[in-house]
Amino acid sequence: MKNFSILIISLLFFVNIYSQSECNDAFSAANYSVAHTNNAYEATNTDHVQEWTEKAIETLSEVEQVTANCGCNDASNYAYEGIVAAEKSLEENTWERSRFYAKRAREKAKKMIDALSICANTDVSKYKNRSESLDNFAVADNSYDDDFDNIAAERDELLAEQEELVRLQKELKQKLELKKQEELKLKQEKHLELQKQLSIKSNAEAALAQIESAYTKLAKTLGCEQAYRAAKQNYTFTQQQLKVEKLNDTKFRYTEKLNEISEKAMLLFSNCASGF
Repeated sequence: MKNFSILIISLLFFVNIYSQSECNDAFSAANYSVAHTNNAYEATNTDHVQEWTEKAIETLSEVEQVTANCGCNDASNYAYEGIVAAEKSLEENTWERSRFYAKRAREKAKKMIDALSICANTDVSKYKNRSESLDNFAVADNSYDDDFDNIAAERDELLAEQEELVRLQKELKQKLELKKQEELKLKQEKHLELQKQLSIKSNAEAALAQIESAYTKLAKTLGCEQAYRAAKQNYTFTQQQLKVEKLNDTKFRYTEKLNEISEKAMLLFSNCASGF
């Protein structure tokens, strides 16, 4: 029983040693991950940011696989989160946005290597200088992050204003187009109305001319000079007069003129017959 216990303890010891040894194998890739993400963050253009980010994805993937196999879950999770951030950096098309996600990938890489040191129970002082230099760089560059946040907020505000302006311009364009259509419709309706008015003008004035002729002939026959003068009233209207009035107004105008001529003529014919 004693020998069996010793065997179990020995196996656990060797498993632990093997696990630590396997986790130690991830340190090289982890160190490269920190270096690559830092180079990406320090790059001055989008192409270089993404070039270093692609390299970081390769080493982060290697760390994720090794740490998952050796049971270092925290390091594996940080590696995965670093990969996600790095992939987002590749999706951006501006230097600012791509660099923003490269910074996030670098932060995950640094946490990954700290978690890895705990799993492997290894002194990582040889990585310390590199980590401290990155920390100092991050502190010195906090002003950039603040500026970036401000720029991003201003950009979002500007985009919102631009979208609102586009919406207003579209709305104004629709209103102008609607007004233009309404004006065209009114113009067409007025044109059709004027044609009807001109037709009424032609027919009504022709009819009134015949009435005038009949009254004139009757006045001469009866010797009624007064009735003759009544028949000679003006009953014609210009096209310009028709344009400023409605169709019903035109009809009313000629109807009234007919009543006026007829009433005056009948009254004068009656006076002539009575001897006045």
